[in-house]
Amino acid sequence: MMERLKKILMAPVRLVGAILKFILVPEGARVKAAYTLLVIFIVAILAAGFNFPDYWDRSADRINAAAHTKIPHFYRSDFKLGLALQGGTHLVYVADLSTVA
Repeated sequence: MMERLKKILMAPVRLVGAILKFILVPEGARVKAAYTLLVIFIVAILAAGFNFPDYWDRSADRINAAAHTKIPHFYRSDFKLGLALQGGTHLVYVADLSTVA
């Protein structure tokens, strides 16, 4: 019973280990796929940081306080709303139905 429980609990750990091994120690024909996957993960992490900089900043502040390091805050940009979102447009669609039978 205990051995089966151990197997069930270790399954996610083995899966993460297999994924990390696939990415970090590529072999043979897997090299291109592994590096592509690594690039996708890096881009996803950067996109998440750009979309949700508060999470990065809070984590950086905690790590800086605990380890006395200087991890910078994530880049912030102001949102620039387009004309439609600023309320500057008004479209009126008119259909000429006189020629429709």
